[in-house]
Order: sequence, then structure tokens, then C-alpha cells
Amino acid sequence: MSTFVLMFSRHALDRAVERVWPGCDRDGALAHLTGLAAHLTSSKAPPAWLQDGPRDAPDGYPLVGDDIAFVLRQHIDGSYVAVTCLTRRWNRKARSRRQPTPTNRGRTARS
Repeated sequence: MSTFVLMFSRHALDRAVERVWPGCDRDGALAHLTGLAAHLTSSKAPPAWLQDGPRDAPDGYPLVGDDIAFVLRQHIDGSYVAVTCLTRRWNRKARSRRQPTPTNRGRTARS
């Protein structure tokens, strides 16, 4: 069994809070992940339920059980960073609700 240091980006922690531990803040999500570290598995292939995932090929997927996947990137220095958190129930509609689209950015309601 090989061991490596896994860091989590702010975005990954924010998505973990939003999708997995909504009652926590980033520190709480990190505490949960630290407690689960011994149970994380890693895969080069995405989980079967992740059909509409990242467009570019990640360096791996740390998995928590069957329902939570992190998208892993390796930095030039060899360290690994989980850049986002996806769950089985995740979909692009949830993402579009968070981000303004070019058509609705900056618009205000008119009467």
C-alpha cells in the first residue's frame, strides 16, 4: 500500500460542505475528511455514476464509499490536490444555479 499526502483546495472543501456536510464549514469538512482518511480509496477511472464529470482527464479520484468522489490533480512538485468534490447526486444543474450565465449576468428586474 502506497501513501501520499493529499491536500484539498478551498473549492473542494466548499463543494464537500455544499454536497456532503451542509452543516459544516471548511474546517468541519476537513475534520470529517481527516477522520475518513483511512477509508479513502483511489482510482484512476471515475466511478460508474460519474458520466458527466470533468472535461479534462484528472490524475485520479479519491473515493469515499460509493457516493463521494474527489477530482485529483498532481502539481509539478509531485503533490496531489483534490480540486472538487462530486457526489452521486451531483449534476450540472446544481452548478448552473451557483454561477451566473452570460445571459443573466448583471441583469436586474424591470417593471
